[in-house]
Amino acid sequence: MIRLLHIADIHLNTGFASKENVVREQLKEGLVKSFERAIGYVIEEDLDGLILAGDFLDNDKIPFKLEQTILALFEKLFYAEKHLFYATGNHDPMNTTLFLKKFDEEPFFHYFDSDEPKHLQLTMPSGDILEVVGCGHKSKNEKRNLIKQFPRKINDHIWLGIGHSSVPSAFSVGLKEQYMAASLEDIESLKYDYFALGHIHIQQLLSNRIAYSGNLQGLNYKEIGDKGGLLVELMHDDIRVTPKVFNEIQWEAFDFELTEALTTLSELETALLTFVSEQISDIDRSSNRLILRVNLEGRTSLAHGLKETENLDYLSSVIKRKIGLLSVDLKPLSVSTLVDKQFLLNEKTVLSEAISISKHLNENKELLERLLELPIFKATMTYTEKIAEIRRILEVTEEDLIDCFVRGKI
Repeated sequence: MIRLLHIADIHLNTGFASKENVVREQLKEGLVKSFERAIGYVIEEDLDGLILAGDFLDNDKIPFKLEQTILALFEKLFYAEKHLFYATGNHDPMNTTLFLKKFDEEPFFHYFDSDEPKHLQLTMPSGDILEVVGCGHKSKNEKRNLIKQFPRKINDHIWLGIGHSSVPSAFSVGLKEQYMAASLEDIESLKYDYFALGHIHIQQLLSNRIAYSGNLQGLNYKEIGDKGGLLVELMHDDIRVTPKVFNEIQWEAFDFELTEALTTLSELETALLTFVSEQISDIDRSSNRLILRVNLEGRTSLAHGLKETENLDYLSSVIKRKIGLLSVDLKPLSVSTLVDKQFLLNEKTVLSEAISISKHLNENKELLERLLELPIFKATMTYTEKIAEIRRILEVTEEDLIDCFVRGKI
């Protein structure tokens, strides 16, 4: 059996420019600690090696201190006689990682930085022969399907593929630029025992033998929850893939519904403290290692107060201090003002006339039935369902009119 840890997308020297200095430095340190944990796991669990499937680094600005840390961690791995398979990604520096030349003659370091597939054959401590095929990115904008150039499995050895590649069918949060894209069918056709992918930051198995490890630690609010890598145990007739957690700092995001009952910012502060405490109670991590975003939604008399950055900053600081969090961000996503509809109707305005027309339609059965002639209904809908749908549309229209004329959504 061959046992490997698959990780990717660490972006070890990323800047976290949007965060305040103290949080930024802790996030940077957290990335290094997460990587140290992964290295330690390989050694302590006596694995055969580590797979780095691209974007180990984020850019070509590598502080000298970080260079020395990387060298020390790699040396620790090699001293323990553990293999490192590193295939570069689109963020990894192109031809500037000169400090890695120190390992040019290192038998346990296998560097895949060429856009042509590199094929290695290694005899592992178990006696199993491992065939490794990988390639890297030679430019920041590699669009070719390089995996199509990989050789197919041709013997009964254990075959491992490594590539920092987009697979269009994989799940991703938001738009993700396609680099070195390959279809799942392209990869499956190689018949490898395992294919280690990088690029998409969400851990997922595309099949029982093809996987993205996700990243070691989240980089923003889109990358929430536990992060880490995959323990891959390869046998001639079987495979086991097990998630492992390594992240030092964790990002989380929650939605908070504003209600009519909250009439002061002081009441909102109390409600948010209770809400956040409940939300994080099941997270197995110290609160000072958590970065939270709370999305505020709903109609409230506090809408105008929540437009003020000063109020949001103060509430965030109180929640951070009282719960002991690393960072908190309150974000008004869809907040609008509560209004008195009857008061609006009593006014003689364009808005009151528009609302009156909508209400008249909703309450007049004859007019509602005339609207049934509109070509907006599914053929399978019953009379009752059509009437209900018209009433729903009229209610939404009424709310949209109020939003447009009065609320001014924030």
